[in-house]
Amino acid sequence: MKANEKLNSVALTSAILILALILFFSTVSAATDKLKEEQFTFTEEQSNDTQSESSTQFLGSAQNINKVYGINFSPYMDGQSPDYGSQIDKNQITNRMKIIAPYTKWIRTYGTENGLEYSGPVAHEMGLKTAIGAWLSGDTEANERQISNLIDEAKAGNVDLAIVGSETLLRNDLSEDQLIKYIQRVKQSVPAGINVTTADTYSELLNHPKVMDECDVIMYNSYPYWDGISIDKAMEVQDSRYKNLVKNAKNKPVIVSETGWPSAGNTIGNAVPSPENSARYFNDSVSWARKNNIQYFYFEAFDETWKSVHEGPQGAHWGVWDKDGNMKPGMEKVLPPETAPKANFSANPTSGKAPLNVKFTDKSTGTPTYWYWNFGDGSKSYIQNPTHKYSKAGAYTVSLIVKNAAGRSTVTKTGYIKVISKPVAAFSGSPTSGKAPLNVKFTDTSTGIPASWYWNFGDGSKSYIQNPTHKYSKAGTYTVSLIAKNAAGRGAVTKTGYIKVISKPVASFSGSPTSGKAPLNVKFTDKSTGIPAGWIWNFGDGSKSYIQNPTHKYSKAGVYTVSLTVKNAAGRSTVTKTEYIKIT
Repeated sequence: MKANEKLNSVALTSAILILALILFFSTVSAATDKLKEEQFTFTEEQSNDTQSESSTQFLGSAQNINKVYGINFSPYMDGQSPDYGSQIDKNQITNRMKIIAPYTKWIRTYGTENGLEYSGPVAHEMGLKTAIGAWLSGDTEANERQISNLIDEAKAGNVDLAIVGSETLLRNDLSEDQLIKYIQRVKQSVPAGINVTTADTYSELLNHPKVMDECDVIMYNSYPYWDGISIDKAMEVQDSRYKNLVKNAKNKPVIVSETGWPSAGNTIGNAVPSPENSARYFNDSVSWARKNNIQYFYFEAFDETWKSVHEGPQGAHWGVWDKDGNMKPGMEKVLPPETAPKANFSANPTSGKAPLNVKFTDKSTGTPTYWYWNFGDGSKSYIQNPTHKYSKAGAYTVSLIVKNAAGRSTVTKTGYIKVISKPVAAFSGSPTSGKAPLNVKFTDTSTGIPASWYWNFGDGSKSYIQNPTHKYSKAGTYTVSLIAKNAAGRGAVTKTGYIKVISKPVASFSGSPTSGKAPLNVKFTDKSTGIPAGWIWNFGDGSKSYIQNPTHKYSKAGVYTVSLTVKNAAGRSTVTKTEYIKIT
Protein backbone atom coordinates (compact mmCIF):
# COMPACT_ATOMS: atom_id res chain seq x y z
CA MET A 1 0.00 0.00 0.00
CA LYS A 2 1.18 3.48 -0.84
CA ALA A 3 0.07 6.64 0.95
CA ASN A 4 -0.65 8.79 -2.12
CA GLU A 5 -2.74 6.04 -3.73
CA LYS A 6 -4.64 5.44 -0.51
CA LEU A 7 -5.42 9.17 -0.18
CA ASN A 8 -6.54 9.41 -3.80
CA SER A 9 -9.07 6.66 -3.15
CA VAL A 10 -10.67 8.42 -0.15
CA ALA A 11 -13.36 10.16 -2.19
CA LEU A 12 -14.41 7.04 -4.05
CA THR A 13 -14.39 4.99 -0.88
CA SER A 14 -16.47 7.56 0.99
CA ALA A 15 -19.10 7.63 -1.75
CA ILE A 16 -19.37 3.86 -1.70
CA LEU A 17 -19.53 3.92 2.09
CA ILE A 18 -22.52 6.32 2.04
CA LEU A 19 -24.37 4.04 -0.32
CA ALA A 20 -23.51 1.01 1.78
CA LEU A 21 -24.81 2.66 4.95
CA ILE A 22 -28.12 3.51 3.26
CA LEU A 23 -28.56 -0.14 2.38
CA PHE A 24 -27.20 -1.44 5.67
CA PHE A 25 -30.30 -1.52 7.84
CA SER A 26 -32.44 -3.20 5.20
CA THR A 27 -29.87 -5.90 4.53
CA VAL A 28 -28.18 -6.61 7.85
CA SER A 29 -30.48 -9.48 8.81
CA ALA A 30 -30.14 -11.23 5.45
CA ALA A 31 -26.41 -10.60 5.35
CA THR A 32 -25.96 -12.07 8.80
CA ASP A 33 -27.87 -15.22 7.85
CA LYS A 34 -25.91 -15.49 4.63
CA LEU A 35 -22.64 -15.05 6.50
CA LYS A 36 -23.43 -18.00 8.72
CA GLU A 37 -24.25 -20.15 5.72
CA GLU A 38 -21.22 -19.14 3.69
CA GLN A 39 -18.54 -19.15 6.38
CA PHE A 40 -15.29 -20.50 4.99
CA THR A 41 -13.08 -22.47 7.36
CA PHE A 42 -9.38 -22.95 6.74
CA THR A 43 -8.56 -24.73 9.98
CA GLU A 44 -9.99 -27.35 12.28
CA GLU A 45 -8.82 -25.32 15.27
CA GLN A 46 -11.78 -22.95 15.11
CA SER A 47 -12.45 -23.61 18.81
CA ASN A 48 -9.42 -21.47 19.60
CA ASP A 49 -11.04 -18.51 17.84
CA THR A 50 -14.38 -18.44 19.65
CA GLN A 51 -16.33 -15.20 19.44
CA SER A 52 -16.21 -12.58 22.15
CA GLU A 53 -19.37 -11.85 24.11
CA SER A 54 -17.89 -8.72 25.68
CA SER A 55 -19.81 -6.32 23.44
CA THR A 56 -23.07 -6.29 21.56
CA GLN A 57 -21.47 -3.98 18.95
CA PHE A 58 -17.97 -4.15 17.46
CA LEU A 59 -15.78 -3.10 20.37
CA GLY A 60 -14.73 -4.67 23.65
CA SER A 61 -11.91 -6.78 25.06
CA ALA A 62 -10.67 -9.67 22.97
CA GLN A 63 -10.78 -13.18 24.30
CA ASN A 64 -7.98 -13.99 26.68
CA ILE A 65 -6.34 -16.40 24.27
CA ASN A 66 -3.04 -16.13 22.51
CA LYS A 67 -3.77 -16.97 18.88
CA VAL A 68 -5.15 -14.65 16.24
CA TYR A 69 -6.40 -16.09 12.96
CA GLY A 70 -3.63 -14.77 10.71
CA ILE A 71 -0.80 -12.24 10.57
CA ASN A 72 0.80 -10.64 7.52
CA PHE A 73 4.48 -11.56 7.69
CA SER A 74 7.43 -9.70 6.19
CA PRO A 75 10.91 -10.46 7.57
CA TYR A 76 12.90 -7.36 6.56
CA MET A 77 15.02 -5.72 9.26
CA ASP A 78 16.93 -2.44 9.42
CA GLY A 79 19.14 -1.99 6.36
CA GLN A 80 17.10 -4.44 4.27
CA SER A 81 14.50 -3.72 1.62
CA PRO A 82 12.89 -5.63 -1.23
CA ASP A 83 13.32 -2.47 -3.31
CA TYR A 84 17.01 -3.22 -3.78
CA GLY A 85 16.77 -7.00 -3.69
CA SER A 86 17.86 -7.80 -0.15
CA GLN A 87 18.47 -11.54 0.14
CA ILE A 88 16.97 -12.98 3.32
CA ASP A 89 18.48 -16.22 4.62
CA LYS A 90 16.51 -19.08 6.16
CA ASN A 91 17.83 -18.38 9.65
CA GLN A 92 16.36 -14.88 9.61
CA ILE A 93 13.02 -16.17 8.36
CA THR A 94 13.05 -18.80 11.11
CA ASN A 95 14.05 -16.43 13.89
CA ARG A 96 11.45 -13.80 12.96
CA MET A 97 8.71 -16.39 12.54
CA LYS A 98 9.49 -17.97 15.92
CA ILE A 99 8.49 -14.72 17.56
CA ILE A 100 4.97 -14.72 16.10
CA ALA A 101 4.35 -18.48 15.75
CA PRO A 102 2.87 -18.92 19.26
CA TYR A 103 0.26 -16.26 18.57
CA THR A 104 -1.22 -17.07 15.16
CA LYS A 105 -2.63 -19.93 13.15
CA TRP A 106 -1.82 -18.56 9.67
CA ILE A 107 0.88 -16.38 8.15
CA ARG A 108 0.61 -14.48 4.88
CA THR A 109 3.62 -13.55 2.72
CA TYR A 110 4.19 -11.19 -0.23
CA GLY A 111 6.77 -12.81 -2.48
CA THR A 112 8.41 -16.03 -3.58
CA GLU A 113 12.08 -15.17 -4.12
CA ASN A 114 15.14 -13.58 -2.49
CA GLY A 115 14.67 -15.81 0.55
CA LEU A 116 10.92 -15.38 0.97
CA GLU A 117 10.52 -18.87 -0.50
CA TYR A 118 11.68 -20.24 2.87
CA SER A 119 8.55 -18.87 4.57
CA GLY A 120 6.23 -21.73 3.58
CA PRO A 121 8.33 -24.69 4.73
CA VAL A 122 9.47 -22.89 7.89
CA ALA A 123 5.88 -22.03 8.79
CA HIS A 124 4.75 -25.62 8.26
CA GLU A 125 7.56 -26.86 10.50
CA MET A 126 6.16 -24.59 13.20
CA GLY A 127 2.63 -25.89 12.70
CA LEU A 128 1.31 -22.79 10.91
CA LYS A 129 -0.93 -22.60 7.85
CA THR A 130 0.43 -20.60 4.91
CA ALA A 131 -1.13 -18.01 2.61
CA ILE A 132 1.73 -17.54 0.14
CA GLY A 133 1.67 -14.55 -2.17
CA ALA A 134 3.31 -13.91 -5.54
CA TRP A 135 4.23 -10.23 -5.89
CA LEU A 136 3.05 -8.88 -9.24
CA SER A 137 4.12 -5.59 -10.80
CA GLY A 138 4.60 -4.10 -14.27
CA ASP A 139 7.80 -6.17 -14.71
CA THR A 140 6.81 -9.16 -16.86
CA GLU A 141 10.02 -11.09 -16.23
CA ALA A 142 9.79 -10.63 -12.47
CA ASN A 143 6.13 -11.67 -12.57
CA GLU A 144 7.06 -14.86 -14.39
CA ARG A 145 9.56 -15.77 -11.67
CA GLN A 146 7.05 -15.02 -8.94
CA ILE A 147 4.25 -17.05 -10.52
CA SER A 148 6.50 -20.00 -11.38
CA ASN A 149 7.89 -20.06 -7.86
CA LEU A 150 4.39 -19.92 -6.35
CA ILE A 151 3.32 -22.91 -8.44
CA ASP A 152 6.47 -24.85 -7.50
CA GLU A 153 5.96 -24.09 -3.81
CA ALA A 154 2.36 -25.28 -4.02
CA LYS A 155 3.41 -28.52 -5.68
CA ALA A 156 6.02 -28.99 -2.95
CA GLY A 157 3.28 -28.83 -0.32
CA ASN A 158 4.30 -25.47 1.17
CA VAL A 159 1.15 -23.52 0.22
CA ASP A 160 -2.28 -23.76 1.84
CA LEU A 161 -3.71 -20.67 0.08
CA ALA A 162 -2.20 -19.11 -3.07
CA ILE A 163 -2.46 -15.31 -3.45
CA VAL A 164 -1.77 -13.95 -6.94
CA GLY A 165 -0.73 -10.33 -6.49
CA SER A 166 -1.35 -7.76 -3.77
CA GLU A 167 -3.11 -4.46 -4.56
CA THR A 168 -2.09 -4.91 -8.19
CA LEU A 169 -5.28 -3.24 -9.41
CA LEU A 170 -4.92 -0.36 -6.95
CA ARG A 171 -1.43 0.42 -8.24
CA ASN A 172 -2.53 -0.02 -11.89
CA ASP A 173 0.44 -2.35 -12.39
CA LEU A 174 -1.71 -4.80 -14.36
CA SER A 175 -4.98 -4.63 -16.23
CA GLU A 176 -7.96 -6.65 -15.14
CA ASP A 177 -7.42 -9.12 -17.99
CA GLN A 178 -3.73 -9.53 -17.21
CA LEU A 179 -4.43 -10.27 -13.56
CA ILE A 180 -7.17 -12.74 -14.45
CA LYS A 181 -4.81 -14.64 -16.74
CA TYR A 182 -2.28 -15.00 -13.93
CA ILE A 183 -5.01 -16.22 -11.55
CA GLN A 184 -6.25 -18.74 -14.12
CA ARG A 185 -2.75 -20.00 -14.76
CA VAL A 186 -2.12 -20.64 -11.06
CA LYS A 187 -5.50 -22.31 -10.59
CA GLN A 188 -4.74 -24.69 -13.45
CA SER A 189 -1.25 -25.51 -12.15
CA VAL A 190 -1.47 -25.96 -8.37
CA PRO A 191 -2.62 -29.24 -6.77
CA ALA A 192 -6.32 -29.78 -6.24
CA GLY A 193 -7.64 -28.44 -2.97
CA ILE A 194 -5.49 -25.29 -2.86
CA ASN A 195 -7.65 -22.16 -3.12
CA VAL A 196 -6.37 -19.39 -5.38
CA THR A 197 -7.19 -15.70 -5.06
CA THR A 198 -5.79 -12.18 -5.24
CA ALA A 199 -5.78 -9.50 -2.54
CA ASP A 200 -6.84 -5.93 -3.20
CA THR A 201 -8.73 -3.06 -1.65
CA TYR A 202 -12.43 -3.17 -0.91
CA SER A 203 -13.16 -0.60 -3.61
CA GLU A 204 -11.03 -2.19 -6.32
CA LEU A 205 -12.67 -5.58 -5.87
CA LEU A 206 -16.15 -4.10 -6.12
CA ASN A 207 -15.05 -2.28 -9.27
CA HIS A 208 -13.69 -5.50 -10.81
CA PRO A 209 -16.38 -8.19 -10.43
CA LYS A 210 -14.71 -10.30 -13.13
CA VAL A 211 -11.66 -10.63 -10.89
CA MET A 212 -13.87 -11.68 -7.99
CA ASP A 213 -15.50 -14.27 -10.24
CA GLU A 214 -12.10 -15.88 -10.90
CA CYS A 215 -11.15 -16.10 -7.21
CA ASP A 216 -11.94 -19.10 -5.03
CA VAL A 217 -12.19 -16.82 -2.00
CA ILE A 218 -12.43 -13.05 -1.71
CA MET A 219 -9.59 -11.30 0.12
CA TYR A 220 -9.91 -7.57 0.69
CA ASN A 221 -7.74 -4.89 2.32
CA SER A 222 -9.47 -2.27 4.44
CA TYR A 223 -7.71 0.56 6.29
CA PRO A 224 -9.99 3.08 8.00
CA TYR A 225 -6.80 4.97 8.94
CA TRP A 226 -5.84 5.63 5.30
CA ASP A 227 -9.40 6.80 4.64
CA GLY A 228 -9.15 9.40 7.42
CA ILE A 229 -11.80 7.72 9.60
CA SER A 230 -11.57 8.22 13.34
CA ILE A 231 -10.74 5.31 15.62
CA ASP A 232 -14.24 5.60 17.12
CA LYS A 233 -15.91 4.95 13.74
CA ALA A 234 -13.35 2.51 12.33
CA MET A 235 -15.03 -0.78 13.18
CA GLU A 236 -18.46 0.41 12.10
CA VAL A 237 -16.96 1.13 8.67
CA GLN A 238 -15.11 -2.17 8.64
CA ASP A 239 -18.29 -4.08 9.46
CA SER A 240 -20.25 -2.32 6.74
CA ARG A 241 -17.60 -3.03 4.12
CA TYR A 242 -17.44 -6.69 5.06
CA LYS A 243 -21.20 -7.13 4.82
CA ASN A 244 -21.31 -5.36 1.47
CA LEU A 245 -18.62 -7.62 0.06
CA VAL A 246 -20.45 -10.69 1.36
CA LYS A 247 -23.49 -9.56 -0.64
CA ASN A 248 -21.40 -9.22 -3.79
CA ALA A 249 -19.23 -12.32 -3.36
CA LYS A 250 -21.67 -14.77 -4.93
CA ASN A 251 -21.52 -17.21 -2.01
CA LYS A 252 -17.72 -17.20 -1.88
CA PRO A 253 -15.96 -16.88 1.49
CA VAL A 254 -14.82 -13.33 2.31
CA ILE A 255 -11.57 -12.83 4.23
CA VAL A 256 -10.00 -9.65 5.56
CA SER A 257 -6.55 -9.86 4.00
CA GLU A 258 -5.16 -6.65 5.52
CA THR A 259 -6.24 -4.23 8.19
CA GLY A 260 -4.31 -2.34 10.84
CA TRP A 261 -3.50 0.99 12.47
CA PRO A 262 -0.06 2.60 12.81
CA SER A 263 1.41 3.47 16.19
CA ALA A 264 3.17 6.59 14.88
CA GLY A 265 3.16 8.86 11.83
CA ASN A 266 0.97 11.53 10.26
CA THR A 267 -2.62 12.30 11.14
CA ILE A 268 -4.91 11.75 8.13
CA GLY A 269 -8.27 13.44 8.43
CA ASN A 270 -9.74 12.20 11.72
CA ALA A 271 -7.37 9.20 11.91
CA VAL A 272 -4.68 9.71 14.53
CA PRO A 273 -1.76 7.27 14.73
CA SER A 274 -0.57 6.50 18.27
CA PRO A 275 0.46 3.51 20.40
CA GLU A 276 -2.90 3.69 22.18
CA ASN A 277 -4.94 3.76 18.97
CA SER A 278 -2.84 1.03 17.39
CA ALA A 279 -3.47 -1.28 20.37
CA ARG A 280 -7.15 -0.32 20.48
CA TYR A 281 -7.66 -1.05 16.78
CA PHE A 282 -5.92 -4.41 17.12
CA ASN A 283 -8.14 -5.27 20.07
CA ASP A 284 -11.33 -4.05 18.38
CA SER A 285 -10.56 -5.77 15.06
CA VAL A 286 -9.90 -9.14 16.65
CA SER A 287 -12.99 -8.85 18.85
CA TRP A 288 -15.15 -7.96 15.84
CA ALA A 289 -13.76 -10.84 13.78
CA ARG A 290 -14.20 -13.37 16.58
CA LYS A 291 -17.70 -12.19 17.39
CA ASN A 292 -18.76 -12.58 13.76
CA ASN A 293 -16.68 -15.68 13.01
CA ILE A 294 -14.66 -13.88 10.31
CA GLN A 295 -11.28 -14.99 8.98
CA TYR A 296 -8.68 -12.23 8.92
CA PHE A 297 -4.99 -11.45 8.45
CA TYR A 298 -3.86 -8.54 10.61
CA PHE A 299 -1.35 -6.09 9.17
CA GLU A 300 1.33 -6.67 10.25
CA ALA A 301 3.81 -8.67 12.30
CA PHE A 302 6.76 -6.24 12.65
CA ASP A 303 7.58 -2.58 12.17
CA GLU A 304 9.68 -2.26 9.01
CA THR A 305 11.65 0.96 8.45
CA TRP A 306 11.97 0.52 4.67
CA LYS A 307 8.24 1.13 4.19
CA SER A 308 8.54 4.78 5.20
CA VAL A 309 10.03 5.46 1.75
CA HIS A 310 6.67 4.66 0.12
CA GLU A 311 4.15 5.40 2.85
CA GLY A 312 5.60 8.27 4.84
CA PRO A 313 6.64 8.02 8.52
CA GLN A 314 3.63 5.91 9.41
CA GLY A 315 4.85 3.20 7.02
CA ALA A 316 7.44 2.09 9.56
CA HIS A 317 4.97 1.61 12.43
CA TRP A 318 2.30 -0.94 11.50
CA GLY A 319 3.66 -3.88 13.51
CA VAL A 320 2.15 -5.70 16.46
CA TRP A 321 5.81 -6.11 17.38
CA ASP A 322 8.43 -3.38 16.99
CA LYS A 323 11.35 -3.74 14.58
CA ASP A 324 13.40 -5.55 17.25
CA GLY A 325 10.71 -8.15 17.86
CA ASN A 326 9.27 -6.73 21.10
CA MET A 327 5.49 -6.81 21.48
CA LYS A 328 4.16 -3.26 21.64
CA PRO A 329 2.35 -2.03 24.75
CA GLY A 330 -1.37 -2.82 24.80
CA MET A 331 -1.15 -5.71 22.34
CA GLU A 332 -1.07 -8.16 25.25
CA LYS A 333 -4.82 -7.62 25.68
CA VAL A 334 -5.20 -9.81 22.61
CA LEU A 335 -1.95 -11.77 22.91
CA PRO A 336 -1.33 -12.53 26.59
CA PRO A 337 2.17 -13.59 27.64
CA GLU A 338 3.25 -17.14 27.02
CA THR A 339 3.06 -19.83 29.66
CA ALA A 340 5.46 -22.74 29.79
CA PRO A 341 4.26 -25.63 27.62
CA LYS A 342 3.21 -29.05 28.88
CA ALA A 343 4.38 -31.82 26.58
CA ASN A 344 1.99 -34.45 25.25
CA PHE A 345 1.60 -36.40 22.02
CA SER A 346 -0.18 -39.26 20.30
CA ALA A 347 0.80 -41.64 17.52
CA ASN A 348 -0.96 -43.68 14.87
CA PRO A 349 -0.52 -46.58 14.53
CA THR A 350 1.22 -47.66 17.72
CA SER A 351 1.81 -51.23 16.55
CA GLY A 352 2.20 -53.18 13.33
CA LYS A 353 4.56 -55.15 11.14
CA ALA A 354 7.97 -53.86 10.12
CA PRO A 355 8.56 -51.56 8.31
CA LEU A 356 6.04 -49.40 10.19
CA ASN A 357 5.32 -45.73 9.36
CA VAL A 358 4.06 -43.90 12.43
CA LYS A 359 2.48 -40.42 12.37
CA PHE A 360 3.25 -38.52 15.57
CA THR A 361 0.96 -35.65 16.58
CA ASP A 362 2.00 -32.99 19.07
CA LYS A 363 -0.76 -32.40 21.61
CA SER A 364 1.22 -30.18 23.94
CA THR A 365 -0.45 -27.21 25.59
CA GLY A 366 1.09 -23.79 26.10
CA THR A 367 1.99 -23.06 22.44
CA PRO A 368 5.49 -24.50 22.16
CA THR A 369 7.81 -23.10 19.49
CA TYR A 370 10.41 -25.89 19.62
CA TRP A 371 10.06 -29.67 19.41
CA TYR A 372 12.62 -32.43 19.95
CA TRP A 373 11.51 -36.01 19.30
CA ASN A 374 13.46 -39.14 20.22
CA PHE A 375 11.90 -42.16 18.54
CA GLY A 376 13.78 -44.77 20.56
CA ASP A 377 15.62 -46.32 17.63
CA GLY A 378 18.40 -43.75 17.43
CA SER A 379 16.42 -41.35 15.22
CA LYS A 380 15.31 -37.82 16.08
CA SER A 381 13.17 -35.02 14.64
CA TYR A 382 12.67 -31.32 15.26
CA ILE A 383 9.36 -30.70 13.46
CA GLN A 384 6.04 -30.47 15.24
CA ASN A 385 4.21 -33.44 13.72
CA PRO A 386 6.72 -35.88 12.20
CA THR A 387 6.18 -39.21 10.49
CA HIS A 388 8.82 -41.81 11.36
CA LYS A 389 9.60 -45.16 9.77
CA TYR A 390 10.56 -48.03 12.09
CA SER A 391 12.50 -50.62 10.11
CA LYS A 392 13.14 -53.30 12.72
CA ALA A 393 10.93 -55.20 15.13
CA GLY A 394 11.02 -54.07 18.73
CA ALA A 395 9.26 -52.09 21.45
CA TYR A 396 10.33 -48.45 21.30
CA THR A 397 10.20 -45.76 23.96
CA VAL A 398 9.36 -42.33 22.53
CA SER A 399 10.02 -38.97 24.19
CA LEU A 400 9.13 -35.39 23.25
CA ILE A 401 10.67 -32.18 24.57
CA VAL A 402 8.80 -28.93 23.89
CA LYS A 403 9.94 -25.40 24.63
CA ASN A 404 8.92 -21.80 24.33
CA ALA A 405 10.21 -18.57 25.80
CA ALA A 406 8.54 -19.35 29.14
CA GLY A 407 10.02 -22.81 29.71
CA ARG A 408 10.19 -26.43 28.62
CA SER A 409 8.52 -29.77 29.29
CA THR A 410 9.26 -33.44 28.56
CA VAL A 411 7.02 -36.49 28.21
CA THR A 412 8.23 -40.08 27.76
CA LYS A 413 6.07 -43.05 26.76
CA THR A 414 7.84 -46.32 27.54
CA GLY A 415 7.45 -49.16 25.04
CA TYR A 416 4.92 -47.01 23.18
CA ILE A 417 5.57 -48.21 19.64
CA LYS A 418 5.55 -51.96 19.06
CA VAL A 419 6.96 -53.07 15.73
CA ILE A 420 6.34 -56.76 15.25
CA SER A 421 7.81 -59.64 13.28
CA LYS A 422 6.80 -63.31 13.28
CA PRO A 423 7.36 -64.35 16.91
CA VAL A 424 9.92 -66.92 18.03
CA ALA A 425 8.35 -68.63 21.02
CA ALA A 426 10.39 -69.10 24.19
CA PHE A 427 9.65 -69.33 27.91
CA SER A 428 11.02 -70.21 31.32
CA GLY A 429 9.43 -71.61 34.47
CA SER A 430 10.28 -71.32 38.14
CA PRO A 431 10.59 -73.64 39.94
CA THR A 432 10.85 -76.54 37.53
CA SER A 433 10.72 -79.18 40.25
CA GLY A 434 9.38 -79.60 43.75
CA LYS A 435 6.84 -81.37 45.95
CA ALA A 436 3.16 -81.59 45.06
CA PRO A 437 1.25 -79.33 45.04
CA LEU A 438 3.73 -77.21 43.04
CA ASN A 439 3.02 -73.63 41.88
CA VAL A 440 5.09 -72.77 38.80
CA LYS A 441 5.43 -69.21 37.46
CA PHE A 442 5.82 -69.29 33.67
CA THR A 443 7.46 -66.30 31.94
CA ASP A 444 7.09 -65.61 28.23
CA THR A 445 10.50 -64.74 26.72
CA SER A 446 9.38 -64.87 23.08
CA THR A 447 10.80 -62.38 20.59
CA GLY A 448 8.83 -60.53 17.90
CA ILE A 449 6.25 -58.99 20.28
CA PRO A 450 3.47 -61.60 20.40
CA ALA A 451 -0.11 -60.43 20.77
CA SER A 452 -1.58 -63.71 22.05
CA TRP A 453 -0.39 -66.81 23.91
CA TYR A 454 -1.55 -70.41 24.21
CA TRP A 455 -0.02 -72.53 27.00
CA ASN A 456 -0.39 -76.30 27.45
CA PHE A 457 0.92 -77.35 30.88
CA GLY A 458 0.96 -81.10 30.18
CA ASP A 459 -1.56 -82.06 32.84
CA GLY A 460 -4.66 -81.23 30.78
CA SER A 461 -4.68 -77.54 31.78
CA LYS A 462 -4.28 -74.52 29.48
CA SER A 463 -3.87 -70.73 29.70
CA TYR A 464 -4.11 -67.73 27.36
CA ILE A 465 -2.35 -65.04 29.37
CA GLN A 466 1.25 -63.98 28.77
CA ASN A 467 2.81 -64.96 32.09
CA PRO A 468 0.61 -67.48 33.92
CA THR A 469 1.14 -69.25 37.23
CA HIS A 470 0.01 -72.89 37.22
CA LYS A 471 -0.55 -75.33 40.10
CA TYR A 472 0.51 -78.94 39.57
CA SER A 473 -1.43 -81.10 42.05
CA LYS A 474 -0.03 -84.54 41.29
CA ALA A 475 3.47 -85.91 41.12
CA GLY A 476 4.79 -86.52 37.64
CA THR A 477 6.97 -85.26 34.84
CA TYR A 478 5.20 -82.76 32.60
CA THR A 479 5.86 -81.52 29.08
CA VAL A 480 5.02 -77.84 28.59
CA SER A 481 4.36 -76.07 25.25
CA LEU A 482 3.73 -72.44 24.23
CA ILE A 483 2.31 -70.99 21.00
CA ALA A 484 2.85 -67.24 20.53
CA LYS A 485 1.06 -65.28 17.76
CA ASN A 486 0.80 -61.78 16.29
CA ALA A 487 -0.26 -60.22 13.00
CA ALA A 488 2.97 -61.36 11.34
CA GLY A 489 2.63 -65.06 12.19
CA ARG A 490 3.08 -67.62 14.96
CA GLY A 491 5.83 -69.54 16.73
CA ALA A 492 5.76 -72.63 18.96
CA VAL A 493 8.11 -74.26 21.47
CA THR A 494 7.81 -77.49 23.48
CA LYS A 495 9.92 -78.49 26.49
CA THR A 496 9.67 -82.22 27.14
CA GLY A 497 9.66 -83.39 30.77
CA TYR A 498 10.24 -79.77 31.82
CA ILE A 499 8.32 -79.79 35.10
CA LYS A 500 9.03 -82.53 37.68
CA VAL A 501 6.50 -82.71 40.49
CA ILE A 502 7.73 -85.10 43.14
CA SER A 503 6.33 -87.24 46.00
CA LYS A 504 8.24 -89.38 48.52
CA PRO A 505 10.06 -91.98 46.39
CA VAL A 506 9.54 -95.76 46.62
CA ALA A 507 12.85 -97.53 46.06
CA SER A 508 13.08 -100.36 43.55
CA PHE A 509 15.76 -101.77 41.26
CA SER A 510 16.88 -104.69 39.17
CA GLY A 511 20.25 -106.14 38.26
CA SER A 512 21.52 -108.10 35.27
CA PRO A 513 22.95 -110.69 35.39
CA THR A 514 22.28 -111.79 38.99
CA SER A 515 24.63 -114.83 38.88
CA GLY A 516 27.77 -115.99 37.12
CA LYS A 517 31.45 -116.73 37.48
CA ALA A 518 33.85 -114.23 38.98
CA PRO A 519 34.72 -111.66 37.89
CA LEU A 520 31.12 -110.65 37.11
CA ASN A 521 29.96 -107.21 35.86
CA VAL A 522 26.39 -106.48 36.97
CA LYS A 523 24.32 -103.60 35.50
CA PHE A 524 21.95 -102.17 38.14
CA THR A 525 18.86 -100.21 36.98
CA ASP A 526 16.91 -97.85 39.25
CA LYS A 527 13.19 -98.52 39.01
CA SER A 528 12.10 -96.31 41.86
CA THR A 529 8.94 -94.22 41.62
CA GLY A 530 8.43 -90.69 42.87
CA ILE A 531 11.29 -89.04 40.91
CA PRO A 532 14.30 -89.53 43.19
CA ALA A 533 16.98 -86.85 43.22
CA GLY A 534 19.69 -88.93 44.97
CA TRP A 535 20.77 -92.58 45.10
CA ILE A 536 22.91 -94.67 47.53
CA TRP A 537 23.81 -98.20 46.41
CA ASN A 538 25.36 -100.79 48.69
CA PHE A 539 26.57 -103.78 46.65
CA GLY A 540 27.20 -106.11 49.62
CA ASP A 541 30.96 -106.44 49.06
CA GLY A 542 31.87 -103.21 50.81
CA SER A 543 31.44 -101.06 47.68
CA LYS A 544 28.97 -98.20 47.13
CA SER A 545 27.76 -95.94 44.31
CA TYR A 546 25.80 -92.69 44.07
CA ILE A 547 24.73 -92.66 40.45
CA GLN A 548 21.30 -93.66 39.27
CA ASN A 549 22.18 -96.72 37.17
CA PRO A 550 25.66 -98.04 38.06
CA THR A 551 27.57 -101.06 36.75
CA HIS A 552 29.49 -102.96 39.47
CA LYS A 553 32.23 -105.60 39.16
CA TYR A 554 32.15 -108.51 41.64
CA SER A 555 35.68 -110.00 41.84
CA LYS A 556 35.20 -112.85 44.32
CA ALA A 557 32.84 -115.77 44.60
CA GLY A 558 30.04 -115.34 47.14
CA VAL A 559 26.41 -114.47 47.76
CA TYR A 560 25.77 -110.72 48.02
CA THR A 561 22.91 -108.70 49.49
CA VAL A 562 22.22 -105.43 47.62
CA SER A 563 20.36 -102.36 48.93
CA LEU A 564 19.26 -99.03 47.35
CA THR A 565 18.27 -95.87 49.17
CA VAL A 566 16.60 -93.11 47.10
CA LYS A 567 15.88 -89.55 48.16
CA ASN A 568 14.19 -86.34 47.03
CA ALA A 569 12.78 -83.24 48.68
CA ALA A 570 9.70 -85.17 49.79
CA GLY A 571 11.57 -87.95 51.66
CA ARG A 572 13.58 -91.17 51.26
CA SER A 573 13.06 -94.91 50.81
CA THR A 574 15.23 -98.05 51.00
CA VAL A 575 14.88 -101.46 49.43
CA THR A 576 17.12 -104.47 50.23
CA LYS A 577 17.39 -107.64 48.21
CA THR A 578 18.99 -110.41 50.30
CA GLU A 579 21.46 -112.79 48.58
CA TYR A 580 20.54 -111.13 45.28
CA ILE A 581 23.85 -111.66 43.50
CA LYS A 582 25.47 -115.17 43.40
CA ILE A 583 29.08 -115.46 42.24
CA THR A 584 30.77 -118.88 41.73
